[in-house]
Amino acid sequence: MKNKKPSYEDLQKQMDELKCELDFYKNPKSFKYGKDINVTEKGLRDYLKDWRGLFEGMEIGAALCEVVADENNKPVNYKFVEINKRYTELTGLTRDMVIGKLATEINPEIERYWIENLGKVAITGNPISYENYYEANSTYYSVYSYSPFKNYFASIVNDISTRKRAEIDLIEAKEKAEENEKIFKDLFDSINEAFALCEIIVDEKKEPVDYRFLNINPAFEDQTGLNIKNTIGKTVKQIYPDVEPIWIKTYGNVALTQKPIHLVEYNKNTLASERF
Repeated sequence: MKNKKPSYEDLQKQMDELKCELDFYKNPKSFKYGKDINVTEKGLRDYLKDWRGLFEGMEIGAALCEVVADENNKPVNYKFVEINKRYTELTGLTRDMVIGKLATEINPEIERYWIENLGKVAITGNPISYENYYEANSTYYSVYSYSPFKNYFASIVNDISTRKRAEIDLIEAKEKAEENEKIFKDLFDSINEAFALCEIIVDEKKEPVDYRFLNINPAFEDQTGLNIKNTIGKTVKQIYPDVEPIWIKTYGNVALTQKPIHLVEYNKNTLASERF
């Protein structure tokens, strides 16, 4: 049976659980690889054995790297020590391509930002979390990096492209809606025809008994004498207590049936013709 592809929520939960487990690897009670201790070759081998046991088979990519610093202890590069299978699947970088090689050898155009920030993790021991877009394979990644011991950092990598693209689509849809709203408003404000947007109020029998003004355009103000500031949010009965029931009934039928009508009537309140 083919394994079901984990959801983003499943991977996020797995990452959260890993972060808790990683606390042990970073700060156990008798931690022979402590970040303030210079790791030995045997210590690194032992740690890698534990590291592989933790990350192999996981649906989250992981890489362990050693930072290269200058004489002032400033990070200038980093070298790949180990990666898991999922890291290869997520990034396209195989063990043959990266193990023992410097970041600048793998990607000569790598931004200094990554070397400096990941280097700080290895040197200071302070973990960081970030999201990044990798242009080479058009993928969004979330990354959690921590230092298992001095001058080394490990990064846990997760593909978040589906979520990020959904967020981008949502932002673009919102921007499009705002653009359409602006176009509508410009048209709404510029037309010569009086226009009002209203909400019908019904009683318990679903019969129209009033309506509330939600918006009116300048032409409506000019033709009715109503002011937008004193009209929006109010009901017609609040504005005209003696409003003729025919207006409420007529507009109510339009709203409830969604069938447009066109009429010419005399309105004693506004001395204007109403058209629908």
